[in-house]
Amino acid sequence: MPTVAVPPREATVSSRGGELIGEVPPSPAGPIGEDEAATLPLPPEVGLPRALQVMRFSVSQIEFVFGGRRHA
Repeated sequence: MPTVAVPPREATVSSRGGELIGEVPPSPAGPIGEDEAATLPLPPEVGLPRALQVMRFSVSQIEFVFGGRRHA
């Protein structure tokens, strides 16, 4: 049976203490600055009470999310 060599990860979380071991290079995608974040559109607002939103989301997540986007 062939074996596959798996390269070591650059950073892992210790199962005992939760501290990081190693270092991961920063992402080229982010983070963005506060000035750029202020230009992003807000998520669509759903005009329902919070409890009803949670119930509808828990029953049908896809319909709830895309329905909210359609009605925005």
